Amino acid sequence: MNKPKIYLETTIFNFPFADDAPQLKADTNKLFAEIKAGRYEPYTSAYAIEELNDTEKIDKLIKMKELIEEYNIKIIPVSGEVERLAALYLTEGGNKQEIHYRCLAYCNNCGKSIRLNSESELSAHCKAENNKGNCPDQ
Repeated sequence: MNKPKIYLETTIFNFPFADDAPQLKADTNKLFAEIKAGRYEPYTSAYAIEELNDTEKIDKLIKMKELIEEYNIKIIPVSGEVERLAALYLTEGGNKQEIHYRCLAYCNNCGKSIRLNSESELSAHCKAENNKGNCPDQ
């Protein structure tokens, strides 16, 4: 059986080190435990790497980039297909970064794009997986 592909947006790489946000840190660590257990095939993108490189704290940047290697997260390059699809969505308005992330995930057959936002998509994801018995305990 093929593992589900997930696309990890930039916020996911920040929260394993966010001591000031314990719930988000716990949820993110659960997700990384699922990845390590082989439940998902993880992806991120050249866009996310560009954003990570904007991190001012070099020690934190190194740790975030180490996650990519440690969890064998594949980096999706930007393609003409993604740019064309994003351009179509941008004509309707919206957040350029968010649109690019979603287009990357879609064009690379990632079934889910996971990010942390005000509603905490990751928390909802982990709660759903806990209900199915798939997410490791805290």
